[in-house]
Amino acid sequence: MVLCVLCLHTFIRPLEENLPVLQIGRSKPFTPVLAYADGMYVFVSQSTDFAKIHQAICCFEQATMVLLNTSKSKGRAVGAWTEPRTMLGIELHDRV
Repeated sequence: MVLCVLCLHTFIRPLEENLPVLQIGRSKPFTPVLAYADGMYVFVSQSTDFAKIHQAICCFEQATMVLLNTSKSKGRAVGAWTEPRTMLGIELHDRV
C-alpha cells in the first residue's frame, strides 16, 4: 500500500502545482485534486486545464508504467459546462 501512495503522489503533485485552486462561495480556497486509496477526483474549472491533466498523465504513465483506464473513468459536468467530452477521452455523465 505504501508503494501505491508514493506513486500516486508523483501524479497528484504536478496537478496541484499547475491547476488553479478553487473557491466555492465564501469557502476557503481548496486544491482541485482529491485522492483516496485507488480513487481520484480532479475538479476542472476551465477547458484548458485538460491539457495540464493530460501532461501529468503522460509523465506518470512513463515513470510508473501504469496506464489510466479511461473506460473506468467518468466525468461530471456542473454549472454551465457544455463540452460533451474531454480531450482525455473521458465521457461526461449526468450522474457519477
